[in-house]
Amino acid sequence: MANSPSARKRIRQTLKRTARHGARRSRARRFVRFCEEAMASMARSTAPSAKELAKDKAKDKKTAKSSSPNSDKGSDKGSDKSTDEGSAPISLDEHFRRATAELYRAAQKGALHRKAVARKVSRLSKRLKALTQEAGKEKNPSTKDAPRA
Repeated sequence: MANSPSARKRIRQTLKRTARHGARRSRARRFVRFCEEAMASMARSTAPSAKELAKDKAKDKKTAKSSSPNSDKGSDKGSDKSTDEGSAPISLDEHFRRATAELYRAAQKGALHRKAVARKVSRLSKRLKALTQEAGKEKNPSTKDAPRA
């Protein structure tokens, strides 16, 4: 146990800072997860449209509420979910932008190491680039890929 007043104060500060950093890391991970889920849904060859996803999510919420009457306790938590019932779904680019902003903010505040954040952002952007190029090829097949006669 700390004996001096300054050591006691350092313990109090450490506890507060640990709690803040934990919340910031958790928030950054949540935004990265939203981005990865959006990438996974885009990667599926039979991916439903954004409207279908929103309808399915709304339908799932209704069935969850009807199956357990006490399930709405704490439903106001997580207001930064990827889609809200009344709003339009968020695009993949917007998910990526939000995730990188949260990661850089966590690094700036000292919750995550800056090089770890740079590595995560680099890997996310690499996956995003590959997905968008893949989607572009499906929409506009180029003549370069076609066999020559």
